[in-house]
Amino acid sequence: MRRLLICIAGIATAAGLASSSPAQAAGPMPIAQNGTGAVAFSRADPALGRTWFDRASGYVWGTPPAKPYRATTGCTRFFSYATFAAKVGSVTTRCVMFDLEGGKTWPSPAQEKADPEKYMPEFNRLARAHGLTVIESPGADLSATDATCSRSTGSAYYQACRIAYYAAEGGATVVMVQDQQATLTPAVYGAWFKTSRAQADAASPGTVVFTTCSQNRGTAAQCIKDVRAAGTVGGLDDMQSTSSSWEATVLNALG
Repeated sequence: MRRLLICIAGIATAAGLASSSPAQAAGPMPIAQNGTGAVAFSRADPALGRTWFDRASGYVWGTPPAKPYRATTGCTRFFSYATFAAKVGSVTTRCVMFDLEGGKTWPSPAQEKADPEKYMPEFNRLARAHGLTVIESPGADLSATDATCSRSTGSAYYQACRIAYYAAEGGATVVMVQDQQATLTPAVYGAWFKTSRAQADAASPGTVVFTTCSQNRGTAAQCIKDVRAAGTVGGLDDMQSTSSSWEATVLNALG
């Protein structure tokens, strides 16, 4: 899963996200993306890449994360709470990401896939105890493995099982909602995000919630339409490989 993330600057500050330098304060919203994707974009579109990524509020992740610029904030990506707990003392980035999903080939342990309500908050608490910024990105396909609350897929799973609530519980800095599945239905997309944001607010008022788009699930124009249907979003998370032109179109329209 690869992503691009945008956040409204005022909300990001309130949530404890890394702030940009004074010279960048009037710039675009904070952004994050898979590190290799961010590097590729910065090479394809240097001016736009520098505007978005050459600052502390430009987040990239990987294991380890590739950084397009010195000022970019790198986040180490983990698929397992157990792995993170074993390595937390040796993490070299100040940001960590928990990418827990339920797919058959996804590398997260079966016991964690079966109980995201337990392991996401535990990941958050451990990260916070070590002074780390933490990004949660629970997959909608956890509905296939979640033994505690497995009722449906997509937005229904997120809503009924309060996935965004548990993703925020324990003090997540950012929760990324994988609502890109509703790309072709803006009304569902918007409702999914708004419900998730309300859940996260209830669990941890300082958490910022990001909505998701995917080039594999729609055009740049559809992504823009969906994000606008979601209302005032905390940010944008772009999954899958994106072409530089697709990314530039989205950033220029939503920035």
